[in-house]
Amino acid sequence: TAREDIKALVDDLVADGSPPLSETLFEVYRYWAGEAPRYANSASSTRVDGTGNFISPLGEENVSAKNYNVYLTDGEPTSDTDVNDVVPDLTDFVGTDLATPDQCSDNSTGGDNGKCLDDIAKYMFSKDLVSSSDFVDYVTTYTVGFGDEVRGSTTLAAAAEAGGGRAYDAGDTASLSNVFETIIREIISQDTSFTAPAVS
Repeated sequence: TAREDIKALVDDLVADGSPPLSETLFEVYRYWAGEAPRYANSASSTRVDGTGNFISPLGEENVSAKNYNVYLTDGEPTSDTDVNDVVPDLTDFVGTDLATPDQCSDNSTGGDNGKCLDDIAKYMFSKDLVSSSDFVDYVTTYTVGFGDEVRGSTTLAAAAEAGGGRAYDAGDTASLSNVFETIIREIISQDTSFTAPAVS
């Protein structure tokens, strides 16, 4: 069944790498908004149209759906500054730090690394990402920290709060499976769209 397949995939996860959390979530935003990929190879993606833009699941065909990101990471943001000057240029951007609303916040434990993570989550939750329909197409973001490095991460908590979702921790594959089940139970009664899986 699908449940056993998901559990098998989770069991095979290995915590490793330098996660560029803001950059990855910014690419997810571009997917939802139907914009051109910034990092993905558009030539090899089946989620890109003939003009080179992502094919967004939002819009007229999705008018009754609620939309969610479930964002899993095994580490705090590192090597993650590429979008720090790009995100504040988004249309009608207002950052999470109201003292400096024209720039990304300082809510990341990584300093400049991951600085825009909560601001991107807020933008997706508070803005109409696709203006082609009469409905407000927004996305709620949940975060999941997998492993000791991100247990109780204030960076992930800030992103989930700004994105209208919740932050969860998981220390092993069994608890990770339970977290996914909790999140899915929380939202499954509603019409939903999830982002396609991506590896960063």
